[in-house]
Amino acid sequence: MQHLVRFNAKISWEGRMNGLPEVVHTYVIFQGNGPGLVQAIYDHTKTIVSMHGITVEKEPGKMSVFGKVSNNAMYIPMQWIVFMDVDILPMSGEMPIEDANGVPRLSDGKEPVKQ
Repeated sequence: MQHLVRFNAKISWEGRMNGLPEVVHTYVIFQGNGPGLVQAIYDHTKTIVSMHGITVEKEPGKMSVFGKVSNNAMYIPMQWIVFMDVDILPMSGEMPIEDANGVPRLSDGKEPVKQ
């Protein structure tokens, strides 16, 4: 089962005065359950702390794959983050991931049905 792990970073008044929203999000998609999920959250948190900030998409609601560089991302320094929490949301379907050519693919290699 896939889980969407949403990291919610509450932005300080100083960051909001510089044009940031009240809360920004970054996402991790995790396959499986149990201790591996906890470890994935820990690893992502450790990365955010080591970067002294968080990288998020400028476009609200747009999903980004952790570890991939985006042309439409922005870095928010830790000094503008008041606190962070995590939401773990089970996914009822499978989230496609882009291949090397930028085409979204499911785990079996097929393209998802477009509606």
